[in-house]
Amino acid sequence: MKEVNASAYLEGSRVDFLMVRVVNSSSCQIAGPVGEQSFWNIYDAFKIDGFTMNVTLSRGSTAVLVWVYAINSELNITDTEIYLLEASMSKVYVEGSKVTNIALYGNSSLKVKDSNIYSFSTGASSPYDWYLWDMPLSRFHQNTSIMGTRIERMMLEANCKYNFSDVYVGEASLRGCESILAGSVTWGKDISYEFYVSPYERFALTQVFEVHAQGQERVLPGVNLVLTDKDGNVVWEGASDEDGEASFNLTFCSYYPLYEPYNYVTNYMDEWKLKAVYGDESRETSIALFKTGSPIVFEFPEDKPVLPVSNTALTYVSVALIILVTALKLWKLR
Repeated sequence: MKEVNASAYLEGSRVDFLMVRVVNSSSCQIAGPVGEQSFWNIYDAFKIDGFTMNVTLSRGSTAVLVWVYAINSELNITDTEIYLLEASMSKVYVEGSKVTNIALYGNSSLKVKDSNIYSFSTGASSPYDWYLWDMPLSRFHQNTSIMGTRIERMMLEANCKYNFSDVYVGEASLRGCESILAGSVTWGKDISYEFYVSPYERFALTQVFEVHAQGQERVLPGVNLVLTDKDGNVVWEGASDEDGEASFNLTFCSYYPLYEPYNYVTNYMDEWKLKAVYGDESRETSIALFKTGSPIVFEFPEDKPVLPVSNTALTYVSVALIILVTALKLWKLR
């Protein structure tokens, strides 16, 4: 349709699926069932203040879930079901919802909480924007924050920062991007991942691994940690802090200038070893791409409670002892 304000009024109809393209909207709120009321208008239901085709259903309904394409817009999706959610240059918030497909393109951001996602993907540009075919990936940067959510399939194809908290991922793949993944994540036990890369296609995924050292009754500070590569070379060394925690970064890459003198490195199929030593006890686990989750927990038989002593506490005790000794000496001089 060439009309600027195109609209459609359907009465007593059963729509197979509803595809909505939202443009330049600072308020688009999708909640509850879509297209099921006796009189349903897209502008009123979605509270859109931008542009889209105005659809009205009178005594009608949609047969399948809604498809939403957002361009330069803000979407707030709560307590509903969406089939396809594609966002380009947009901000999206999803809570308590079921989404079959989420695709994030361009300089977009996504926040997800307590939801279920079958397929989640990121890309430099929408496949519908073919005129951007030669645009370099480094032009776009995205941010994603996902909490308490299950993702069956995840495809990473853009520069993005992924902040996870209590997230489960069944399958994962990556291609041509420089990304960072941090937070708590659990990978599926039978995860099958694919890498759609040519021998010279570059990508780098840096995962931040958290380490927790604990006994049966308390956390364990001072646990020595050593990370070695497949050749036994030490990559990282550290120790758990007073909360029994530590963290390290590991970059999985293909044909990527990772180390000076910037030789191209391909290591995404390698396996690293992380060893934890506490007293005479030691523990070891392997680190591999899309197989090792975070946090990594090391448990030791040590379970005697020990009160942590800080430098401030030691200072106060020392000053008190000096005052006490001085007072005793003055009392004796009397």
